[in-house]
Amino acid sequence: MRSKRALMMVVPGGLLATCSLPGCGPFLELIGLGQPEASSEYPQDLSQFFSRGECIERPDVRFTAAPADPDDLSHIYPLGQMTGSHVTPTDHQYYYWASLDAPLERYSIHSPADGVIVGIGYQPPDYRIVIEHSCNVYTIWTHLERLAGPMERLHGTISSGRPHYERIPVTAGEIIGFDGGTAGFDFSVHDARVILPGFVRPETYAAEPWKVHTVDSYDVFDEPVRSRLLAKNVRQVEPLGGKIDHDVPGRLIGNWFAEGTDGYAGAAGPGGYWSTHLAIAPDPIDPRAIIVSMPSFGGHREQVAIGDLDPHPADVSVATGLVKYELVGWAYVRESTGEHWGASTWAAYDDIVVEVYTQHVDGTVLFQLLADHRLKFEAFPGLRASAVSGFTSGARIYAR
Repeated sequence: MRSKRALMMVVPGGLLATCSLPGCGPFLELIGLGQPEASSEYPQDLSQFFSRGECIERPDVRFTAAPADPDDLSHIYPLGQMTGSHVTPTDHQYYYWASLDAPLERYSIHSPADGVIVGIGYQPPDYRIVIEHSCNVYTIWTHLERLAGPMERLHGTISSGRPHYERIPVTAGEIIGFDGGTAGFDFSVHDARVILPGFVRPETYAAEPWKVHTVDSYDVFDEPVRSRLLAKNVRQVEPLGGKIDHDVPGRLIGNWFAEGTDGYAGAAGPGGYWSTHLAIAPDPIDPRAIIVSMPSFGGHREQVAIGDLDPHPADVSVATGLVKYELVGWAYVRESTGEHWGASTWAAYDDIVVEVYTQHVDGTVLFQLLADHRLKFEAFPGLRASAVSGFTSGARIYAR
């Protein structure tokens, strides 16, 4: 099996682990796929960014075809995953194939509606495309193994780091790619008419201007496709497609960026744009659990659960002062049986929850809101809260 992205697995001890493999992280220069340079204006016009102003207006876009046959899927993971270099919640869903060992081209991928393919990028071993469905509605796809249908002639001709721009018409249900021998692919829907309310400063995300326009894909699908896809969805709370915007003004919960590092764009350097990100956000399947997502915790990119949610990060303000949390091991389990969920046990169960292991303390973190949108943070891997008395010179300031 050629694995293309971080796979979640249950490891001995019941803890959730992630592995970072080629293709795991996003490629900022490729996902835009040949767009002109990003403008400093906000919000950016997606029709200019993706379609170079050549878009076809369709006033009421509805999706009538599934991106993949639901019978070919094990499950759909919602928006909002934090894993590896995805420090902040992801703006795409993960469509996982029923078999990780299926032969190449076993599975077909389809356009959900009429549209125009407006960009194709290649980062070995797979492709990323953008489809314009109207001047406002776009879908972004990543981790496609083989181009097909109207793009078949381009398969194998696109160089890494040199995205291809061309307007290629596509119809609802038409095959656009094949896949197999991989975990699956990523899919997201973006509507320029929507600006997510849960980002206190949407302009922080100017480096990926589609992010603040991310919508729940299930709201766009017509029946019976919607119900068939929801049967594979593992999140059982609204919004069913997941959520990525968790900021609350003046509260700890949400995304933070190291002060002076240009928000989501991050700091230049070998660490990667995500090395200056920080998130304190609900788990995307079981939002009762709160995850602290860090680019470095004991030298590794880590997503660790808060053991005792008193006070809850959504309630922590400047007035709260210094807050100390112990971070603990966690795993997905089936609530009805206690069976661990992940890796070989993947399936679209409707009772997946987060189980935290409060006896397994991975370390302690300190937070203090210095102002409504300014945060002091420090992590202490391997230490219990009783061993941490306060900030050291290693603390860092974050903002949003």
